[in-house]
This record gives sequence, structure tokens and C-alpha cells, in this order.
Amino acid sequence: TILTLTVSARLEQDEEEEGSPADSGAQVGGKARPRTSFGIAAVITICGLVLLVAGSDMFVRGGRGIAAEVGMSERMLGLTVISLGCALPELIGSLVAASRGHSALAIGSVIGSNLLNVFLVLGITAYLEPIELSQPMHAVELIGLVAITLLGILTLRGARKITRGEGALLVAAYIAFVVTSSLL
Repeated sequence: TILTLTVSARLEQDEEEEGSPADSGAQVGGKARPRTSFGIAAVITICGLVLLVAGSDMFVRGGRGIAAEVGMSERMLGLTVISLGCALPELIGSLVAASRGHSALAIGSVIGSNLLNVFLVLGITAYLEPIELSQPMHAVELIGLVAITLLGILTLRGARKITRGEGALLVAAYIAFVVTSSLL
């Protein structure tokens, strides 16, 4: 967050030095967005982080409550409801990027998010509080993770284009993974 604010402030200074009018901002939807001061941006960022933490806590508590009501294990809750809730913002962002012709942004978002989740999120979480699984991870989940990753790599081969059929195959693979995990 601090890095984003710093880079944004430097980019604005560079634009002003190049002769851009100081009162115009970034183009959003064809309309100029007024510039925001660093202080206001910092306050908005801090408020967003506080709301994100509070919302995440409520989301996890609510998910656990619903899972307890319907008799769903925490493992299945994480594989379905929680993962879907975490992926929805990324899904919407990728859909918008792809619909506007920025397919590289959509692919980069998916790959970057997966790398971030596996290495940074899991790593920091384990560093702060060692993770103990109450039940051993099923082989089907490990095999599914590797298989779906390889399937994703195969769809980006050659022409580096994912067709509708390949997209449907990826969605079907996820559904098959969840169904298989729920049965075992």
C-alpha cells in the first residue's frame, strides 16, 4: 500500500513536470478524475484496509456458521465457499479486463494471485502461526491441484490463447475437483 501511494505520487509529479495540467487527473471512463491529495489517498487506503480486515473476519465467521448449520467440514468450506468469495473480486476484474481487450492483465492477475496465495499468504500465515491440519490433506486435492495447474499451462501453449472450449474445460475440471473432494 505504501509502495502504491509512493509510486502514484511520483507519477503525478512527473506528469506535472511534463506540462500536464495540475487540475486534471487520470482518465476513467472517458472522464477526467480530479486528483486526490496524498493525505486523502492515505486515509482512504487505511479505511479500506480496516474494512477489509473486518469484512474478512465477518466472512469467515459467517461461512463457518453456515457450514456448521449444514454439516459441511471446514476443509470443504475452504475449498468452495471461502475460495469462491476470495476469488470473486479477481474474477470480476479479469472479466472486465478481458472484455476491454486487456487479456494479458486478466492472465497476469490469475497467475499473480495464485503465486501470491501459495507463497506469500500461506508463507506469512505459517510464519506468524504454524498451520496444523486437523485432518490429513487428501491425495485427490494434491493431485487435483497439480492436474488443474498443468491443464491451465496446456491451455496457454502455442498461440497463447484460451478458447471458449478450453475455458469450459477448465470450469468443468474445477467442478469435477470439488465434487470428487466432497465424495472422499
